[in-house]
Parts: sequence; C-alpha cells; structure tokens
Amino acid sequence: MRDLLSVRDLQVSFPSPAGPIEALRGISFRVKPGSCVALVGESGSGKSVASQAILGILPTPGRITGGQILYRDCDEIIDLAALDPNGRAFRRLRGGSIAIIFQEPMSALSPLHRIGDQIGETLRLHRGVGRAEARQLAAETLRLAGFPAPETSLDAYPFELSGGLRQRAMIAQALAGQPALLIADEPTTALDVTLQAQILQLLRRLQAELDMALLLITHDLGVVANLAEEVVVMQQGRVLESGTVADIFDNPRHPYLTALMQAVPRIGGTWPERADAAGPVLLAAEGLRKSFAQHHGPNLHAVDGVDLALRRGECLGLVGESGSGKSTLAKLLLRAQVPETGSIRFGNEDVLALDGADLFGFRRRVQYIFQDPCGALDPRMSAFDILAEPLIIHCLVPAPNAGSGSRQRPSWSGSIQARSIAFRTASPAASASGSASRGRSYCSRIW
Repeated sequence: MRDLLSVRDLQVSFPSPAGPIEALRGISFRVKPGSCVALVGESGSGKSVASQAILGILPTPGRITGGQILYRDCDEIIDLAALDPNGRAFRRLRGGSIAIIFQEPMSALSPLHRIGDQIGETLRLHRGVGRAEARQLAAETLRLAGFPAPETSLDAYPFELSGGLRQRAMIAQALAGQPALLIADEPTTALDVTLQAQILQLLRRLQAELDMALLLITHDLGVVANLAEEVVVMQQGRVLESGTVADIFDNPRHPYLTALMQAVPRIGGTWPERADAAGPVLLAAEGLRKSFAQHHGPNLHAVDGVDLALRRGECLGLVGESGSGKSTLAKLLLRAQVPETGSIRFGNEDVLALDGADLFGFRRRVQYIFQDPCGALDPRMSAFDILAEPLIIHCLVPAPNAGSGSRQRPSWSGSIQARSIAFRTASPAASASGSASRGRSYCSRIW
C-alpha cells in the first residue's frame, strides 16, 4: 500500500537570542491510508511542531530548514515543505484533505462565533456550499461527532459547552472538510477518564466509517494502546524508536521508552510523611448553589448544595465528569464567581463579605491554577513579565523603572529565575513554550 504521508529527514528550527533552537532534527515516519500512527514523547520532544510543519502553521519565527513532507493528494505527490504556507495550494489542503484537532479547544475555537458558524465556514470554504446547506451539514457533522442535540447546539458559543462537547465541536469542524488525514494533537489531555473513553471510541468509529488516516500526537501510552497501529517515539526533536504497537510495548529497546512506560501513574504507594497530620480547618463552604441561564430550556444548576472543609496542610480532591461542577465550585471558592446561596469561610474571614483591600489580600493568599495555561497566559508577554506581574501587583517587589526596558532586569529577578524553568530558553513568550513549560510558568506565579 502506498503511503498517504511520508516525512523524510524533517528539520525545523526557531531563532532565539542564544542561537537557533533545533526543534526537529531529521525525523522520518510514514502514515498509510486508513491507518493510525502515534507520535509519542514528553512535552518539548517536537511532536506538536511536527504537526504544525505538516499543516504549514509553524509559529512565525520557526522555519523548515531541511527535509521533505510528501503528501499523496489523489494521484499527485506534493512536497508540503516546499509549498508557500499562505499560498492557494496549501490553503486548499489545510482544513480540507488534511485537518487537525488541536490540544486546547477553548483556545482553538473562536469565542466570538457560534459553533454552527465556525463549522459552516469550513464547509463553505472547502465544499463550496451555501449558508443554508452549510447549516444543515453542520448539524449532521455535529451528530456524527456525537452531539446529543446538534440542531440547538449550532447556536451555542464555545464557553457555553462543557469540555467534552467543546472537543466534539472541534472534531466536527475538522471532519467538515472530509479529510483523508486527521491529525489529533493530544485530543484527550484535558478530559476526564469517562470522556476520554468516549472521545477515543468516537475517533476509532470515525476512522473506520470514513476510511480516514489518523496521526495521533500524545504522551499517554494508554491512548496509544487503544488507537494506534504504529508508534514513533520522539525525544528532543529526534526519533528514537518506531514500530508496531506490539513491538513497542512488548519489546522496548531504547532506555527512554522504558523510562516512559515506567512513568505511567499507578495506584498505590506510601503516603508522604505528616500527610495525616492536618491542622485546623482553613477553608469551609456550606450550601453553595450556582446556576446559569441557557438560550434554550431551564437554568443549568452547576453547583447545587455543596459542603466541604479543607484543613491546613491537607489535599482534597474534587472528582467528577466534565460538566459536573468542579471548576465552577473552584471559582466560587476563589470569589471569581458569586454563589446564589451558601457561605464560604477562609480562616476566620467571611469570603463573601470581603470587599476592596480585604478582597485583594484574600486573592493573594488563595491562588488558582487554570486548566488551560495557553488560555490563561498572555501570549504577548515574556515568561519573565508573566512571573513578575503578581509580585509587582501585590507590592512584594519594587516595580522596574519605566525607562529601563525589558532587557535590563531588576535586582530581584534572580528569585524568579530560581523558580522558573522558562529561563532556560532566555525568557520566551508564553506562546513559544511547550505545554509543560507553560504549565510550570503558571505554577511559578503561585507565591
């Protein structure tokens, strides 16, 4: 069987003040029609950069410095690496015969446009249909992606959907162009285990029904075992090992692959010392209720009569499916949203009664790590500016002189450097970092 996609000795680099960063260092792999190939590796190994290079959507500083990306379009073989990413030929393929499911649907979907309009745009561009037909086909695509009420969901905005439905909406948008190759970049990372199983089952069903090839990008070996036929293992921009799923799992040869398999979390082990020696109640909530109005139907009760108590030094886990109210409850505790009924106490303080300087001080002592670092971090700010901002806002350090410029850092910058892995790459912008580095940068803001 002839290859649908053949990547040969692909090299990609990004310029930086410290010299070029070689994101891909001569990787090669292939994808056959109707097959599923998984690119596996830790964050920063180059998996997503490979997908961006295939689609011609590398971030502006990045460029392909060598190799070929050969794609078979009907009987014509096209070197995607040689095409102008903004040219007509590439735009015809991108979103049409080659589509992608991005890692973070909330960042990939437009917050200003309804789901139906976003899917309809793909249909009009790549299938040449009118608006009325595009709306009808968009509903059919949502139904194919497993939406429970596709007709009414066309008028929903992304923020009105749960994480699982947003992921399904992005899958529907990718399927609208009837792709021969679908690239799935970490399609289940932010989903709970129930939704992960549903999305994996959906991808498996769609691949069989549409005879579609799937390039799966993931670090989750469980996802690989469920979907893939062949595996390509990457580290630091290089391919370390490749083969069938059986070969990779039964007989791993490279030490990195062995370490990757041993790093899979397992239930069990011992508790850390003093884990059971929790102190007095630090945070307490009673009878919290919060509901949201919907375009169609009754109000959605996101949180309904929740009580909890968290002691100092204790770790409390909130577990539930997507849409069960976990994130809404966390925002209520932070006072990012206000409950309709109930009470929240932090130490001896009534959180719902705080105002002005008292509320400002509370938000310094209670910090939030958001689910999506890419959406939470400002892509226009460097890692240094992101980490320095809360220190300056809360008057923990003096603000730098207005005329000093970003290159001249104040004397206290060493404390940030000690906490942030992002300084290893000369304080890049948040958008230029890998997903794990973005997450670490956000955690570094928690002082």
